[in-house]
Amino acid sequence: MVVSHGHYDHYDMQAFRAYPDKQVPLAVKRGIAKMALKAGFTNVTEMDAWEATSFGPITVTAAPGKHGVPETTYLLQAGGAAVYFGGDTLLIPELSEIGARCQQIDVALLAINGLRIRPAGNRKVVMDAKDAAELCRILQPRYAVPIHYSFTGGRIVDTLFLGYAGSPSQLTQEFQQATALRSPKTSVRVLAPGEPLAIQADGRGGAAAGN
Repeated sequence: MVVSHGHYDHYDMQAFRAYPDKQVPLAVKRGIAKMALKAGFTNVTEMDAWEATSFGPITVTAAPGKHGVPETTYLLQAGGAAVYFGGDTLLIPELSEIGARCQQIDVALLAINGLRIRPAGNRKVVMDAKDAAELCRILQPRYAVPIHYSFTGGRIVDTLFLGYAGSPSQLTQEFQQATALRSPKTSVRVLAPGEPLAIQADGRGGAAAGN
């Protein structure tokens, strides 16, 4: 498992505590391992950008990220396939380094909700659909899967504190359209929660991703 940052919707230790295999490899942003260790996990690796570790045959490389709290994104490589997990990052120049380090990304999992914090001057803290399409132009993944297009902090929090770039259907449609223009070689796949995506890696092996 990989954890991009410490927000509850990505690092819910009450939910993680129920996971039966506490020896499962877990990569987390440097500084937040204590919560996983307290929940009983024993194989926890803290990572910063461009540090790497192995989960059996999978090479896990932390990549840059920027969010409202310290953030790490991840590149996972195995069997000739590469998957990029963008967590909740904003579109930042440092992400262009990923393409320089990995010439072919098979699947990019990219948040598109464009979350804004109203009390902080309506500050954006997550990519929106157009940002994610621009990252596709930069990274040129074979497939792009929009994630985190639906999120709610509850009626009061949403009303007073949070703003979104649109409804889930609006965001996914905008991402599809923007990606078709900016990165026409990238195929966008919109998955239902829990739906797997199976692809062929360079025509031979297989890679899978889930939303």
